[in-house]
Amino acid sequence: MKLTCYNRHFPFVAILCLITSSAWGQGQKSIEWAKFDFAPFFILQGPYKNEGTGDIIYKLLQQALPQYKHHNVLTNYKRIARTNIEKTTICTGTFKRKRTLKLYHFSNPVVTLPSHKLHYLKGSRAEELINAAPKSLHNKLSLEALISTNPDIKIGLLKQRRYGADINKIQQAYPQQFKYWAAGNGNINVTEMLRKNRVDFTLEFPSVSYYTNINDKPEQLLKRQALTENHPSLQTFIGCTKSPLGIRVIGQINSIVDELKTTPDFQNAAIKWVPKN
Repeated sequence: MKLTCYNRHFPFVAILCLITSSAWGQGQKSIEWAKFDFAPFFILQGPYKNEGTGDIIYKLLQQALPQYKHHNVLTNYKRIARTNIEKTTICTGTFKRKRTLKLYHFSNPVVTLPSHKLHYLKGSRAEELINAAPKSLHNKLSLEALISTNPDIKIGLLKQRRYGADINKIQQAYPQQFKYWAAGNGNINVTEMLRKNRVDFTLEFPSVSYYTNINDKPEQLLKRQALTENHPSLQTFIGCTKSPLGIRVIGQINSIVDELKTTPDFQNAAIKWVPKN
């Protein structure tokens, strides 16, 4: 098969061509790219199908790594953890956590996301509590102060999600105020709990509520409030399972990702679902 060493999006194609010609000589290897039912990072259906942040960035990375066969697969963390990494190499967008560090080799940072914010329904009692609560100069609210002054409130969270050390301390100090749901369509589940008044608040990424509000009725809009206990942003990475091929792919991603991040397609994907506030 003839290789073309030109791509208008990537001025670093000389590096790619060296990698590619070597790989073709050895036969094409396959990579499975793990997707999750988690809009707007991966959008599986509807008018914005495949227009999620992760959808687009996967596509750009796959185009930049033509020496491999790429397969997008819908999966979850448990299935990935059970994969025979000697037979299958899986790559995915992920955060650095204790459990993910055991499973993946990590790339350099890929996308920086706004961190979790406190979410609630427009027009609800929760909105009244937020409006009445004192804020910092940067319009941030203390979750611990909100709970201590309103001990009857309920906050819905996902069991598998990690919200940061300061939020963890609050969860431990006020266990009665928190309810937990398993992941899956987790963001949808907790949103439904808000609408059914099962919980008053949840912690979620601002991009999720921004996307949800585009698709929902005006009376069901989600509002968000920044917290003093949360870091303002989170870095995401590409993680590949710990096989020899996974190590090699991560090295190749690191050789191109900084340049890739300067392209308009990548930059548009990174901010596509990020609200202005």
